[in-house]
Amino acid sequence: MQMLAEGVADIATIDAVSWVLAQRYEPAAETLQVIGFSEPTPCLPMISGVSRYAGQISQSLMRGLATLDESLKADLLLEGLVERNVSDYLFLSPRLTGAMQKHALTEVSVPATV
Repeated sequence: MQMLAEGVADIATIDAVSWVLAQRYEPAAETLQVIGFSEPTPCLPMISGVSRYAGQISQSLMRGLATLDESLKADLLLEGLVERNVSDYLFLSPRLTGAMQKHALTEVSVPATV
C-alpha cells in the first residue's frame, strides 16, 4: 500500500480483510481509492498433512481463539473458524481455467516451501 501511496505502483489487488485492517492501521490507505470488487470467496483454507487429525486441529484452534481477549479479536477481525468442504472452493476452477486460457498457460505450479 505504501508503494501505491507513493506512486511507485499504479494498481493492486487487496483482500477484504487486509483492506479493513489497512484502513484501521495504515495511514497510506487514506490516500487510496477502491476501483472495483471481486465476488466474495472463502478465505484461504488451512491445510494439514494428516486428515485424520482435522477435527482435533479445528477444536484446538477454536479453543485457542476462545482464550484471546475480546478486544484483541476485534482488533484483528477474528470471529472464529468456519469448517468448509472442498466443494466450497470448486467455483474457482472456471476462473482458473479462464485465466490459464487467456494467458496461454498449460499448467500452474507453485514452488514448494519448507
